[in-house]
Amino acid sequence: MRDPFNNGARTMTHGGYAAVVAIAAISGMGASANEIRRIDTDQTAALEDQERRSKPTDQAVEQQIRSLIAGLDSPSFASRKQANRDLVSRGKVAIPYLVEALGEKSSEVRLRAHLLLTDYHDFEDVLVPLELQVDKGKSFVYHAPGFKAGIISLSGRVEVESLIRFFENQMAKDNWRLMSVFKAPRTIMFFNKPNRSCIIIITEKQFKTEVDVCVVPTMEEEESALLN
Repeated sequence: MRDPFNNGARTMTHGGYAAVVAIAAISGMGASANEIRRIDTDQTAALEDQERRSKPTDQAVEQQIRSLIAGLDSPSFASRKQANRDLVSRGKVAIPYLVEALGEKSSEVRLRAHLLLTDYHDFEDVLVPLELQVDKGKSFVYHAPGFKAGIISLSGRVEVESLIRFFENQMAKDNWRLMSVFKAPRTIMFFNKPNRSCIIIITEKQFKTEVDVCVVPTMEEEESALLN
């Protein structure tokens, strides 16, 4: 995206060109219109070159992110923490490199890359990929002493099959038991653990994938919470 200030500078330059031509014609200056046009073109080229130099190249960004990922394995805790913060600030640009880092030899790098790529949001035992963004307008979570219930709606450009594998693996790590899976046209996954149930609905759209995560207490826990 071009700098609006640079665009303004070019507009003034082209406008100045007409003014200079008019002044030259009146005052009998020796500069021809072609010479003035050449000066104007040179100034525009110089502005474009300056703008191009000010932007980091894709290669430079890649080197910076890879350097930060390497910093996750630093012997210094402060350095690891700073590298983690800097990677968070990079946002989606860092995601492909973090996914690649999941195959690193260092267990510290693998662990931190995994944590950077995921988020628990409102449910502390339902991990979701970072590529999925929460739709707050469609989400609702009810908090009460002893339990949480509700639905979190998310969407992003993630393959359905990779999401299915992700939830199968991660939910088991958080002690959820996969009860059943239904596919076509959407995928519905049912999970259960003592006193709680979770339903994950994955729907593939034309340009994105939508995911609804619904967590509810079982009847025994719900009645206990309401009575308290």
